[in-house]
Amino acid sequence: GVGIAAVQVARLRGAVAVATASRPEKLAALASFGAVAVNYRQDDVAAAARAACPDGVDVVLDLAGADHAATSIAALRPRGRIVHISSGSAPAIGLPLRDLMAKEAQVTGGLLRPQPLARKAAFAERLRAELLPEIGRGIRPLVDTVFPLEDAAEAHRRIESRAAIGKVVLVPGAG
Repeated sequence: GVGIAAVQVARLRGAVAVATASRPEKLAALASFGAVAVNYRQDDVAAAARAACPDGVDVVLDLAGADHAATSIAALRPRGRIVHISSGSAPAIGLPLRDLMAKEAQVTGGLLRPQPLARKAAFAERLRAELLPEIGRGIRPLVDTVFPLEDAAEAHRRIESRAAIGKVVLVPGAG
C-alpha cells in the first residue's frame, strides 16, 4: 500500500517511479500505476533504474530494510537520498561506505510505530493536508481483500503469506 501510494505521488509530481517486486502479479500491479516495474530477484535493479533515469534516481524509498543497500546506492544520482521506513529483518545496516561517500548520498529514515500519539497525529494531519488534495487528482488505494472483523486471523494469514497486492481491510460488523 505504501509503495503503491508512493508510486502514484511520484507520477503525479512528474517523476519516474521505479518499483521492485518479485512476483508477476505484483509487478503488473506496479506497472498499472505507472511504475517501471523491476523484478528484484531476476533483474539488475540498479541497471534498470539507471535505464529509466540515466542520471540516477533522486530518492530510494526503501520499504524492505537494509538488504538492498548496495543496489540502492548504485541506483542513486549524486547527492541522492535513501529513505528507510522499515528496518526489515536486519537489526543493523551495512553500507558500502566508499560508494555512499562518492555519491555524497544521504541515508535517513523513521519509524512511526514507536512515536508518541501526538506525533503520530501531527504526521497524519500533515498527510491529510498534503495528500488529500492529490487523491482527487488520481491517487487511488489498491484493496486486495476485505474481511469481516471476526475473520482477523484469516486476514493476518493473507498478509503473512505475502500474496496480498495492496491493502487487506478489516470491516467491523460486516460478517
